Amino acid sequence: MIAVDIRRLTSKDFALAVTSIKRLKPASTTREIVSRFLSRSDHHFIAAVEGGKPVGFALVYELQRIDQNRPMMFLYEIGVSEAHRRRGVGRAMIEHVKRASSERNAHKVFVIASRTNEAALRLYDSAFGAAAQKQESIVYSLQATNSSGE
Repeated sequence: MIAVDIRRLTSKDFALAVTSIKRLKPASTTREIVSRFLSRSDHHFIAAVEGGKPVGFALVYELQRIDQNRPMMFLYEIGVSEAHRRRGVGRAMIEHVKRASSERNAHKVFVIASRTNEAALRLYDSAFGAAAQKQESIVYSLQATNSSGE
């Protein structure tokens, strides 16, 4: 395992969060969106930092269930720089999420992965282990439109 600092970012870490997204996620965002994400207690922005620079990130959402008083933790996305892959960074971030899940009394952590994403499947098999419950699921996705039809 490489020596990196794995931690949850807060609003005080705004610049690091923005840098993480710019360096590691091939998508655009705005300062407002990042700020809003960091301000929510049920959103977790986990960063892997080496030498003051982000080398990985994970985005996690707490989902409150209607049938119990314990949330689920949805590991929505994880990304690691090319140079740091297969060096334990992704697994360390997942271990951080698992500890946070326990601290928040969540009843489970779950992630959705494409059957064809072999790197992700290796990571999740390694991090969640044999006790993990793999389910065959079909995910439907609908792109929402705003009130102007866009």
